[in-house]
Amino acid sequence: MGRLNGQVAIVTGAGSGIGRATALLFAAEGASVVHCDLSADATDATEHLLRAEDAKSGALAADIADESTAPRLVRLAKERFGKLTIVMNNAGTGTNALTSDLPLAEWDRVHNVNVRAQFMLIKAALPELIAAGGGSIINVASVMAEATDYGLAAYCSSKAGVAGTAAHREGITTPWDD
Repeated sequence: MGRLNGQVAIVTGAGSGIGRATALLFAAEGASVVHCDLSADATDATEHLLRAEDAKSGALAADIADESTAPRLVRLAKERFGKLTIVMNNAGTGTNALTSDLPLAEWDRVHNVNVRAQFMLIKAALPELIAAGGGSIINVASVMAEATDYGLAAYCSSKAGVAGTAAHREGITTPWDD
């Protein structure tokens, strides 16, 4: 019996790396997994790996920064598995440019993917997490949220934004509640 039996998770950025590994681990522990990535090929590859393990899964190849993606992910989880209990905001991007050379459009792109998209998914998921009696929201940041380096102003500031984005406590308890 897995530690996540009966749980339903959304994992963004699941086409590779931490996101793919998390989707596979959640499934191995018994969760049904809805996963998303910008790359259709990467999404298909993750779906193939999940199906090879007989996991219950659903895939969506989409841009997480698009306002329609978060509601589509939540709807897919609800329609396919009946509920949502875990959100893993993992998708992220970066750029390497000195501030003096960084176009505003690139700054916005990094912040839209790394911060705004996480907020949109939290906002879309909250009603379902509350309806399920609670759940977990995992926002992936970086040690660069508390540091900086040459050429990483957009990335570091976006990860600081992630670290500062907490789930609303609208009906969701936390380990800090008495």
